Amino acid sequence: MPRVPDHVDEGAAGGALALLHAALLAAERRAATLAELSGVLGSTRDPLALVQRAVDLVARATGAVGAFVYLWDRASERLVLKAATEGRQRPYVDAIGLRLGEGVTGWAALMRRHAVINRGLQDDPRFITLPGLGEAEFRSMLAAPILVAGDDILGVFALYSLVEDGFSDDDVSLVDEVATILASGGAGILITHSRTVAASTDRVYALDGRSLRPIGPGDAM
Repeated sequence: MPRVPDHVDEGAAGGALALLHAALLAAERRAATLAELSGVLGSTRDPLALVQRAVDLVARATGAVGAFVYLWDRASERLVLKAATEGRQRPYVDAIGLRLGEGVTGWAALMRRHAVINRGLQDDPRFITLPGLGEAEFRSMLAAPILVAGDDILGVFALYSLVEDGFSDDDVSLVDEVATILASGGAGILITHSRTVAASTDRVYALDGRSLRPIGPGDAM
């Protein structure tokens, strides 16, 4: 192995190598994730299979303890939880609905921009907890809107970590890219599905104070 010249600070050189190594790993994860997702996109017309695979791939690549996709339901005018990683949140798929602007997820949809909260998540005024979902244990959150042409909202990606500083700039870029793939390559099947979410959902629940209440298409916002 070549000797580090005397005039080079070995600590600085080691730090630079560590950063380079981290960047290479991030690039490899990104390439693998996007390649797998593109393969799924080309092999299925099932929107939920596509979204669920995207959730699993992003969770694996970012190390998120929880990853979810909410799709916009025009009938109930809610973001409805449609895909989740394994855990206590999965039973709530098809059963949680958020208004635009409600929680960090609803904020990302309303503002059409991603939100990254790596410190003080529980103190963020946008953060809400839904009963039974165990969100009080999360310390970091990343939410990214899924947008189609014209800035129309299709849904939101929401990721959680149990540690502070859980999400890096590379994670944000990856989630934005995955959201773009879903919004472009998968837009047709996802839009069709978002128009019929309510028809395939027995009951959607919305946050009412500190509890969940069932809602229907005719309920007021």
